[in-house]
Amino acid sequence: MSEHKSDLAAEGQDWKSNAEHVEVLNTSADESSSSNADSEQYHFTWGKFAACVGLALGFLSDTFLIFSTATVLSYINADLGPSSSYVWIATGDLVASAASGVLIGRLSDIFGRRILFLVGGVLALVGTLVSAVGQNIPTLIAGGVIIGLAAAARQNAFAAIGEIVPKKSRGMAFGFLENFVSLGVAFGPPISYSCIKHSSWRTIFWIAFAIDVVVLVIVFLFYHPMNQYIHEEGKSGWYQVKHLDWVGLFLFSAGITVFLMGISFGGNNYPWTSAGTLAPIIIGALAVVACGFWEAFASPRYPLFPPFILKNFRGFTVMQIGVFFVGMVFYSTAVLWPEQIQALFTTELTKVGWYSAASGLGPLCFGWLFGVAASKLPHVKWQMVATMCALTAFSGAQASVSEDSHIASTALVALLFISVSGMATYSINMSQLGVAHEYIGLATGITITMRLLGGAVAQIIYVSILKNTLNSQVANVAAPALAKAGLAPTSIPATIEALLTGNYKSPAVTGLSPKILGVAVASLRQAYVVSFRTVYLSSIAFGGAGIIVLCFAANVDHLRTSKVEIELVEGAHMQAKTNTGEGHIVRADDAGHLHA
Repeated sequence: MSEHKSDLAAEGQDWKSNAEHVEVLNTSADESSSSNADSEQYHFTWGKFAACVGLALGFLSDTFLIFSTATVLSYINADLGPSSSYVWIATGDLVASAASGVLIGRLSDIFGRRILFLVGGVLALVGTLVSAVGQNIPTLIAGGVIIGLAAAARQNAFAAIGEIVPKKSRGMAFGFLENFVSLGVAFGPPISYSCIKHSSWRTIFWIAFAIDVVVLVIVFLFYHPMNQYIHEEGKSGWYQVKHLDWVGLFLFSAGITVFLMGISFGGNNYPWTSAGTLAPIIIGALAVVACGFWEAFASPRYPLFPPFILKNFRGFTVMQIGVFFVGMVFYSTAVLWPEQIQALFTTELTKVGWYSAASGLGPLCFGWLFGVAASKLPHVKWQMVATMCALTAFSGAQASVSEDSHIASTALVALLFISVSGMATYSINMSQLGVAHEYIGLATGITITMRLLGGAVAQIIYVSILKNTLNSQVANVAAPALAKAGLAPTSIPATIEALLTGNYKSPAVTGLSPKILGVAVASLRQAYVVSFRTVYLSSIAFGGAGIIVLCFAANVDHLRTSKVEIELVEGAHMQAKTNTGEGHIVRADDAGHLHA
């Protein structure tokens, strides 16, 4: 970091100008040579390993809760409800995380990551405890929001781990972190269904609570990064807090929150075409656009989105557009796979859980290979493009779905999420390398948020396609088949509605003859098959767009140096001196502009 600072000071670059991109993509040979010396002195010690495990376990706990809670929402609603708002137990978590992730990434760059990880750890304990003992749906929604805020803080593990290893080793470090995430994805659903079957859904939150206790202890003792901040000379930390870009923060966070609320309303609280759904989606999108104009023309002292980062078009912005399309592609499977399992393959809880585990077991076994490739093999950009091609191909291949395709479909889900894991590793690695170190928390937050936003937009599209195709198939295939089998025309709508909603105890179902019931089930399954195929095929277009965009990303091979940005105070410490005055210092000139 000190070398990077001296370069900036020597050139007299303006901290708020486009010039301060620091020409990251043209790193000098001098840095490379000094970095080689760093490499000889670098040792990945047990203290660093303990810190990395603590940071990764926090991310694992958050991921485990997201997938576990979403799996058992209907059971929670049956126990504490019924309530039409029960989906917000999971949605509140995601919205809170998405709305605050970029802010927390920026704050971690300015004030350091340790304090935010500790605050996030405490919030995680509070959120899981509130959810574990909650006696009504609103309480669990509140718990989910608190957990989401904790997750936003702890997703900065990508930045924290990335800066304590050599730049050339970040790919392997992120592969390691993705493996931890995959544990939660793989075993969250099976554990959840096992809890429902043998104990209670509350056990899920107690498991996460236990993990979070361990995380907080490990991070408190072992994670002590040195000189990890951006400090303005002669100004207090409180001054920096007061002069944060609060307007930009409000516009972006409120916009993301309202936008995602609108998406969650669609098809649940209101029809997709109603004002109740469209108004928040449009208002939220406009607020985010307004944030962009504010950042471009208002020139806040500590901008939420420093303009020189986004002006680094090939090195950073192209990557974010590509990541948006990554979210759009894989959400076709993320949204439909749970429904596909129960509509076509099985409704037995244990089997549903293990089918769902395919999305995590694949990356758990093979996702780490992308980390090795990102660190050891050349042409990282083209590795990423090839992985995006594979992701698109596997998503489109899901269109081979049929009533008997449980093995092939499960294998494709595993392969698709292996590709997703690879894209996560490549995108965060390249995004961090594309900015100066002082902004990798922000870069990480933006990258994760863009993938989530891509998925949110895709959800609107895919759910609409699924619903329209399914309605068409029911009207043109299922209903005529039931009429031909002898079911009275007046009974057909109620029968189809009961089967689609899983209300098998409805008189419209229990009164059917075995023959008519068989026809009804077979025709509805065929309707689902056609609907799923249509959605999967539509995802190919978004994948193709993402492939084209990523071809214009900048090469980063020359940035994979041996430089280590942040050192840790080694070992377990209750307290440690982490500020020696050698962090990133900025100074204001007579015009109020900040310089390194």
